[in-house]
Amino acid sequence: MEEHFKQDVREVWKRSNFYLLVEGGLATVFATLAVHHSGATDSIVIAFGVFGQVIALVWFIVARGSLFRLRQWRKQVMELDKIVDRH
Repeated sequence: MEEHFKQDVREVWKRSNFYLLVEGGLATVFATLAVHHSGATDSIVIAFGVFGQVIALVWFIVARGSLFRLRQWRKQVMELDKIVDRH
């Protein structure tokens, strides 16, 4: 059962690392466009900035949901472990 707990924590970290990779890429593109912007690319710079903020908000909601479900699962497993004690 201990391995299930560790696997869930690894999955949360994988998701978080993927989020950091995506956000890092968006920030790089945003910074590059912002430095080299001209009148024609103002809308592109704004679009990347807004897209990055939307992705950050969505990922925050996903991460909170994952942690909530993980806590609920662990709580239920602990309750079941007390009921079904094999030792």
